[in-house]
Amino acid sequence: MPRFGVAVIASVALIGTWPCKADQEGQHRVAALEFPVAERVQFVELQMNRLLRKPAEQRGTVWIEADGALVMRIEEPLVEERRLHRGQLSLRRLARGNVSTDLDAALEEAPPRTTTLDVRRSTHLALAALADLLRGDVESLSERFDIGAVLSGGNDQDDWTIELVPTNARLRRALGRVHLHAKGIHLVGFDVEHNSKKWRRMRFLETASNAAAGDMP
Repeated sequence: MPRFGVAVIASVALIGTWPCKADQEGQHRVAALEFPVAERVQFVELQMNRLLRKPAEQRGTVWIEADGALVMRIEEPLVEERRLHRGQLSLRRLARGNVSTDLDAALEEAPPRTTTLDVRRSTHLALAALADLLRGDVESLSERFDIGAVLSGGNDQDDWTIELVPTNARLRRALGRVHLHAKGIHLVGFDVEHNSKKWRRMRFLETASNAAAGDMP
């Protein structure tokens, strides 16, 4: 059975006390998430910061390749692709005005910028967490985050939310509060929220196997 787990890129302000131990029920639910290998899943992400008057929206697809690489492709408003594999993060971007209808071919021709994954950086840590979730690699996820208690949802079939707490104190301050949202064994999104003026919310919309879809609040 193909793995289906999802998570990109987190909700609620990081103030007060942090869980210091992983929660067993939370670990069980995260381990049970499934994600279809090599199947592309559509997503929409909203983000807000102090420089924006209203939330900015971007849409795209995310998938795990057969070799285990995470590919996150933004298709609107600009085209950009991030590929994370074996600790290497590569970025390809199409120039403004490129109207190619074959994004796979166009991005393949775009020169990549490659860097080593550095989980001490908040953006890299969020991408690594997404990769761990989609691959079903709870062991690696647990090295980067404490998996907190289930915050909502009375049983495995309900909508439920779990908090992920970075094990590094500096990253806890940098990321803000991270929430993972799921329905049963399907991950539907995640939020990262520093405060009311700085946050990111990602929702997974559709897969070829018609898995659970999340509506952006």
